[in-house]
Amino acid sequence: MSFGHQWRRPLRSERIEFRVTPDEKEVIEAAAHLSGQRVSDFAVPLVVQAARQALEKQGHTVLCAADWQSLVEVLQAIPEPSLAAQQTLQRLQGGRRVTGDGNDVYILGNDTSGDEDASDS
Repeated sequence: MSFGHQWRRPLRSERIEFRVTPDEKEVIEAAAHLSGQRVSDFAVPLVVQAARQALEKQGHTVLCAADWQSLVEVLQAIPEPSLAAQQTLQRLQGGRRVTGDGNDVYILGNDTSGDEDASDS
């Protein structure tokens, strides 16, 4: 019997390597094992969550591609946008697209002018 579409996790094609102490590795592996997950499946969501929180703490807004597009469309549809709406739309259009965890995300914040790559690899 089929129950419809089976959930599929996004393809992870990028790689990030971390150096950890033997004790840190042991703790991470034990926690992953106890949760019934592979180390990467256990660790990646936690790292992504911490990264998003760090961005938000610095005054950045992180939106998935669909939410970003919806917000742009709403602002563009305002018949007589206020100055604040116009400025927000300009900032949105100047935001940075970042790929991660299988989805594109858009970062809007204090400094969206560059395309710096923050990865170590």
